Amino acid sequence: MFFTSAIRYILRVTAGHPAESDLPSTSDSAQPEPTPADDALQRLSEGMLCLERLDAERTRRDDPLFGRSTEDRIIWGELLELEIQDIEAEVNRIFGPPGSRSGE
Repeated sequence: MFFTSAIRYILRVTAGHPAESDLPSTSDSAQPEPTPADDALQRLSEGMLCLERLDAERTRRDDPLFGRSTEDRIIWGELLELEIQDIEAEVNRIFGPPGSRSGE
């Protein structure tokens, strides 16, 4: 349950996205390009669904250990991916995006 709470927190904090209802309607205009934050939010949402299914099955089976290794892989994989994205953003902030430096 701790990990599920952690992912919920990450989902709320990730990229400070407005709620879906706060976004302007894009039915008449072209869809905006997805950003890395959008990709992360999508991945985290999918991971959260998997974790919720695991938790429900764990409760149904009355087996607190059911799916723990899968749960750990989902959570640590997402945390590592977010750390990598933060590092890439920091490197891009310092040195500029790849290909923008002379000699490349």
